[in-house]
This record gives sequence, C-alpha cells and structure tokens, in this order.
Amino acid sequence: MRILALPPLSVVLLAALGGTLQAQPAPTAPAPAPTQTAPVAPAPVAPAPVAPAPGGPASAPPPPVQGQPPPYPTTQPPPYPTAPGQAPPPYYYYPPYYYPPYYYPPPPPAANRAAPYEPPIPGQPQAAPGSNEPPVPAPGARAEAARPRKPIAIATFTEAALGMDGEGFYNHLAGVRFDYRVGKHLGLGAAFSYVNLKGPKTRVHNVLPALMAEWYFPVSPNFGLPLRAYAGYLPKNGPWLKAAFGLSGRLSEHVVLTVEGLAPTLWVVRDTTVTSFDLAVELAFEL
Repeated sequence: MRILALPPLSVVLLAALGGTLQAQPAPTAPAPAPTQTAPVAPAPVAPAPVAPAPGGPASAPPPPVQGQPPPYPTTQPPPYPTAPGQAPPPYYYYPPYYYPPYYYPPPPPAANRAAPYEPPIPGQPQAAPGSNEPPVPAPGARAEAARPRKPIAIATFTEAALGMDGEGFYNHLAGVRFDYRVGKHLGLGAAFSYVNLKGPKTRVHNVLPALMAEWYFPVSPNFGLPLRAYAGYLPKNGPWLKAAFGLSGRLSEHVVLTVEGLAPTLWVVRDTTVTSFDLAVELAFEL
C-alpha cells in the first residue's frame, strides 16, 4: 500500500485563491457621458443672380464719387435664352482685362482756362504767358490793324484843270461832296462844284453837279488808294466825265486827306470835246 504525501495547507489556499482571481473578469473603466452642443443657425444663402428680362430697364450705374474718376464703363452680355416658364441660369460677367492707361481729368472752367497760344506778330504787343488779359500796347506803339472807314463822310475839295487842246486853258473847281460807303471798298458820292471857266473873251462862272463811284484799296492801317469815276453835267455846255486815281491818308480818327494826281477829264463844250488833266486836293470829315 502506497501512502501519498499531501501538500501543505498554504499551498492549497494559494491555489484556490489563484483560481478565483482568474475566474473573475478584469474591471473596465465606465464610458464617458455624451455632451450636448448648442444649436447653430444655418448661414444665409445669397440668392443666385438672375439675368434681366429682355427689354427690361437696365440698372443705372452708381453716381461718381466727388474727386474720383468715373467708373470704367462696362456692358453686360445679352440674357441667356431659356424655355418659357424656366428661370435663366446664373452667369458671371467679368470686365475686360484692359483698362485705360491714363486718366485725363475734365478741362477747367472757361473762367480759369488760359487763352490759347498764338504765335507772336512782329510789332504787336504781347500779353503775359498764361494771362487772359488783353495785351497792353507799349508807349508810342501804333496798332497794325486797319481802321474801318465810317459809312458817312462830307468832303470839301479844290481842283485845277489843265487843258491840252489848242492853246490850252485853265479851269478851276471848288465844291463839296456827300459820300456814303456801302461796304469796306465801295463808296458812292454826290458833289456840287463851283466852276471858273475860260470863256471866249473873259472868265465865266458856272456850276457842276456830279455823281461819283469809288473803289477803295487799303494798303496800310492809315493809307489807301481810291479809284474813282465821275460823271456830271455842265449847264449850257454838256456832259463832264473824269477818271481819277489818288492816295488817301488818315490825319485823325475822323479826318482823311486825299490827293488825286493828273486825272484825265473830258469837257463837252457845245459841239466840241476838250481834254484836261486835273489835280485835286480833298479833305473829308467822317461822321
């Protein structure tokens, strides 16, 4: 008979305690409680751009800001074609990639604008650069612009006629003439003269009414060349015709001196026509 040795009591207790520890599951950590978050409002959604209806009024551009250039002008493309009852799809319009390289501000007001540049004229007074004031003539300077003639003038004249026919003769005329200037060059006049004539035996007296037509050629501010034609009638004798070319010079604003040199003249004396060359001096007063 075989006797088995029993293990000590301490070994048995340790074995039993070890089995118990292995049989129980290991404790686990508790799950965290769920946290509640505050509700968030949804972000507002901008409405999609809608193309304007065909033929509808276009939106006016915003007014320009004071002191800034006006906005660059842009144009929108035509509306996208859609089926009846269907909203047009949105589109995005981008302005051109180029812009004006320089901005030119508007011109200043006329009151602050400088006078345009004009090339200087020899003999003319010049204004200060950038000034709107009229030029002030220098002391003693004479204006180069021709003075316009007055439309009405009264002239007094004296005239010597040197006859060339036969033994020659000398007639003298003195009178007054009323002139009316139609334009810048044309003038008309009516004259009435006293005439001292050579008679058959002694000097005789007569009168000579005549009409004048003049074409005036201005050559400088104060000088001109008048070309004149006269036609009159000498009572108890016959017609009187004269063509004259002279020189006129202005003595003052209203006084003009004219000299007619060697003007050919025809005198009809009864049935005879004689020729003379006349020298006249005239002083006209413009009204």
